[in-house]
Amino acid sequence: MSEKFIALGCSLTAVVGWTRYFSRDLKLDLVDLSEGSSSNLSQIIKLKNYLLTADMLDRLGNIVLLWQITNPGRPTCVIENSFNSKSYQNFYQYPGHEDGRDFFTYNLKFNKKEVIGLLSHNPFFDNPHMRLHSSDAQFEQVIFDIVLLSKLVKHTVIWYGWKDLDNADRLKDLNAFLTQQNNVTLVPMEHSIVDWCRDNNLDFFLDGEHPTSESSVQWGKQILLPVLQKILPNFQN
Repeated sequence: MSEKFIALGCSLTAVVGWTRYFSRDLKLDLVDLSEGSSSNLSQIIKLKNYLLTADMLDRLGNIVLLWQITNPGRPTCVIENSFNSKSYQNFYQYPGHEDGRDFFTYNLKFNKKEVIGLLSHNPFFDNPHMRLHSSDAQFEQVIFDIVLLSKLVKHTVIWYGWKDLDNADRLKDLNAFLTQQNNVTLVPMEHSIVDWCRDNNLDFFLDGEHPTSESSVQWGKQILLPVLQKILPNFQN
C-alpha cells in the first residue's frame, strides 16, 4: 500500500508551492493541513481532528508526516462558535493567497459541534491576560506530541521554517533530542526552506519572507524529495 502524506506547517508551507507539486505533479496522496499564521499547537489540533474524522487511527502505520516547525512563541486557542466570536473571524490578504484568515473552524468528532481555532495573529491574543500564557510549556507539549505521534506513524520528517526561529541553546537541545528518536528524520537547519532559498538566491514574494511557488518547488525537489527517497525504500517505484 502506498503512503499517505500529511503536510503540516505555517504560511511557509501553506502559501508556497511544494505541496501542490507533490500532489499534482508527483501524484502523491497528500493532505495539506498547513495554514498561514498557524502555531505548532494549532497544527496538532488540526491533525488530531483530521485523524479522528477521517477514521485514520487504524491506518497510522501508512502515514508519513511532513512537519514544518514554526515560531514556538505563537499562541493558540479554541473557542465556541457563537455571536460573540464573530469579531475573531476575520479575512485578509496574504502573499500568494487572496483568502487569508485569522481563524479556522472544525467540527468536533463526538458531538459534531463547530468550534473556532484562533491563529496567532488573531485580535483575541491582544488581551493582556494572554501574556500569562506559557509559550515554553506549550512548545514542550508540542514536541512531546510530535515524538509520540512519530512512534505510531510510518515516519515523520521535520524541518524548521527558518534556522533561527528559536534561541540557539534550546534549538541545540531540541536537535539532539529529535535526532535520537526512531522514525524521525530532522532536515539540517541550513536546509530550512527560507534559508535555503535565500542562500540559493531564489525569488521571494514582495514581503521578503515567503519563497515564491517556483522557489518552494525547487526546495521540495532538491531537499525534501531526496529525504523521502532515502527513508522510503519503495518511494515512487
